[in-house]
Amino acid sequence: KGFNFQNDRFDNGVSLAPGMTAVSFKQNEGLPLLASMENLDHYSVFGAYVYPNMLIDVNPTLVAVTAYIPRTPTHTTIITTYLFPAEAIGNPAMDIMPAVEFNDLVNHQDIDVSERVQRGVASKSFKRAYHSEMEKYAQRFVKQYRQDITNS
Repeated sequence: KGFNFQNDRFDNGVSLAPGMTAVSFKQNEGLPLLASMENLDHYSVFGAYVYPNMLIDVNPTLVAVTAYIPRTPTHTTIITTYLFPAEAIGNPAMDIMPAVEFNDLVNHQDIDVSERVQRGVASKSFKRAYHSEMEKYAQRFVKQYRQDITNS
């Protein structure tokens, strides 16, 4: 449905479907769980935003840290670092690529949306924007950014 929150949770996590332990093209691909995720009845995904330009996603089998580094008004370098349990790295029996490729797909979807917004804002006809309820976090970012620029 495109939602990244659950109203019935107070920890900002999002539950995986019953029995699922991975966010990947290959569900439950046999990757070891992160130490903090072992022996749970239900598995979840957690996300955090570090102002001004970093996202942290914690899944049962990996942590993905994505940094956005603005280079010019029309170019941003994006670096994602993946952290897996030590036993998954270098073990030929463990295929981390389905999880990495799924995360990469989601990143590219987010990047595509951001690029469209940047093109729209750069348009000569752009005057101001309206944020919908689903964009409340983007609106908070814009307010914080404007405040930081004004105070610097």
